[in-house]
Amino acid sequence: MRQLTVYYDAECGFCCRVRAWLVSEPSYVLMRFVPRQSTEATSRPGLIHADKPDEMVVLDSDGGVYRGTSAYLMCIWALKRWRPWAARLASPAMRPLVRQACQMLARHRLGVSDWFGLEPDAEVIDRLSRERVVGCETGPARALALDLSADQT
Repeated sequence: MRQLTVYYDAECGFCCRVRAWLVSEPSYVLMRFVPRQSTEATSRPGLIHADKPDEMVVLDSDGGVYRGTSAYLMCIWALKRWRPWAARLASPAMRPLVRQACQMLARHRLGVSDWFGLEPDAEVIDRLSRERVVGCETGPARALALDLSADQT
């Protein structure tokens, strides 16, 4: 297995934060992230179930499909620092607890996003694109630079 494709909810702040965390971690396997709302995801029949909007789906490069708890465990398994935890959490004793935790987080992910103020990537990008950027040549930064250089003379 060379790659995992992770289908995540790009409209959920919690999901976007988890994606950012996964991207920041060193991994054994290349992880590619695709919004479940994208044409790529919706054009694959049977991959994304419309009646299960909370379900995380992971596809491996060998054709394996992982859903829900198995998808979360595959993501953890791909990470260098977390692989030992994936083995522990997938054990018969821990798996029922992991399943309950994953289901609870998935079911309440939008509420968790609101509670912690986690915004979807698209909203952050949209807000930043509307911000007026002032260049150093003409804006307050330039005036401050001129004031500082005048103080030194």
